[in-house]
Amino acid sequence: MRPLLPVSLALLAAPVLLMAADEVKPAPLTVGSPAPAFKAARWVKGTPVASLEKGKVHVVEFWATWCGPCRMTIPHMTKMAKAFEGKVNFIGMNVWERGETPEKLEAGVDAFVKTMGDRMGYAVARDTADFHMANAWMKAAGQNGIPAAIVVDAEGRVAWIGHPLNGLEKTLQNIVAGKHDLAAAKAQLEKEAAFMAEGTQLQKAFGKDLEAAEKAKDHKQMLALTEQALAKFPGHEEDLFRPRFLALLHVDEAKAKALLDAEKDKFEPDLITPAYVIAGEEGLSKAWYERAIAILVEDLKDPMASPIRNLHLARALAKASRPTEAVAAQEKLLAAARGKAPEARVKQYEADLKLYQEAAGRKPVTASSN
Repeated sequence: MRPLLPVSLALLAAPVLLMAADEVKPAPLTVGSPAPAFKAARWVKGTPVASLEKGKVHVVEFWATWCGPCRMTIPHMTKMAKAFEGKVNFIGMNVWERGETPEKLEAGVDAFVKTMGDRMGYAVARDTADFHMANAWMKAAGQNGIPAAIVVDAEGRVAWIGHPLNGLEKTLQNIVAGKHDLAAAKAQLEKEAAFMAEGTQLQKAFGKDLEAAEKAKDHKQMLALTEQALAKFPGHEEDLFRPRFLALLHVDEAKAKALLDAEKDKFEPDLITPAYVIAGEEGLSKAWYERAIAILVEDLKDPMASPIRNLHLARALAKASRPTEAVAAQEKLLAAARGKAPEARVKQYEADLKLYQEAAGRKPVTASSN
């Protein structure tokens, strides 16, 4: 999971999961704090609980159907739930969900959980209409993105806060063994908060200049700015991955490939970001578009992959001189978008499809003829 950034720099860096702030100002929540009241609007799966009973250890994991990293994390949560069965109670709390209507929102959550099946092998609940869990838990703990998890120990205290794949399993092992160090967990949380504060400073110092350089397609300036930012804020390579990778594609292809290869070697790689960057750029070598195609085709094998992947796949296929396949990808995108996406967006997808059809030597098919 890439660190969360303020919105302006997030547009340049890898996709992040930032939620708009509201007027609710809950009491601060940190490691060692008493756990807030637990509330659920309804239970989608598993045995309902009215409260987090003392004497038991609980993991409350926050997620949403639109969150790509959540889909990657859920199977790992299932493995942990099985490993600690009878010792730790796992709850997946759906927050910040999106839907055109309340009915469609709830149906979307139900469909997601049903499709995940055994890969989501723990209880699942929905946040309340007043966003109690998002506010009293997530916002209060300074967690602005998902997936995130909060562990409540047998004493009813918050024992750990963080990304589910960044220390949760070890924390649970220590808690079960009676070796968990609350002070150390709190110190680690404070260290992470300081890192996030640095990300805000980075955005203020370089965000606007990076935006301007990208808009002007001044890739040498973009690269220079990312190097300056890294010199001033060491350790924030992931925050600057997108602008740095984009610049290197045009300035130093060998370094761009090395950056992509390094991402592939990570435990939790984000290959969709570079694939989207490549697909959106003009004038790259065919080899780059083929790399993006390979990433997107592999990702789309996941039944839970977002249909929007086909938008970028079609672009990459077209630029790789594979228009017939671009048509097929765009048709899949349209099939998923019709009746769901805004009409203006559907019309744009149809216009793009027409271009791909023409490039493939096929007679364009209008929406009215479908």
